[in-house]
Amino acid sequence: MVITEKTDRMYRNLRDYVVLDELGVELHLVKEGVVISEHSKSAEKFMHGIKVLMAKNYSDNLSEEVKKGLYQKASEGRTRDHHAELWQCAQDRLDGKPMTRPGARQFAFGGVLTCGLCGSAVTPEHHKGHAYYRCFRRCQGQGYVREERLATMLAEQLRPLKMSEAHARLVAEKLKVSPRDRR
Repeated sequence: MVITEKTDRMYRNLRDYVVLDELGVELHLVKEGVVISEHSKSAEKFMHGIKVLMAKNYSDNLSEEVKKGLYQKASEGRTRDHHAELWQCAQDRLDGKPMTRPGARQFAFGGVLTCGLCGSAVTPEHHKGHAYYRCFRRCQGQGYVREERLATMLAEQLRPLKMSEAHARLVAEKLKVSPRDRR
């Protein structure tokens, strides 16, 4: 089972879609209120496939726009000599390494959670030697939650979920392959 915010946050290429489909993974799309599984109706699978293609189109279009902007800057003579750094950064991202600034703190759940009340990102912060998480919009006066408490809460929610040994091995194998090699 995979739980995600919505289709376009799950997929950026068609290969991811095919791999999850081949694994027979049950996919919960929280904001869309949809569960895609082998038992889903053909119409639900069809609409999901269309949303996957829309996510792919978004990614491709974004790439085109970035390239167009870089070309425009270069033609105006506004380039920097950071090509090697940019190339390495892109390679690191393709290998699945997170994009971080030098000296940036690493948070266990950074960029993964959304607020259950308003849907905004849950933001990690570091205070007095501890990691804390809160709603980005600070909706309804919700306070901070320490990372240790959040880990316990998530473990309690995930504990009842079961996965067959065959699926666990298959997922482990897929995770060992770098994103660049999957293309």
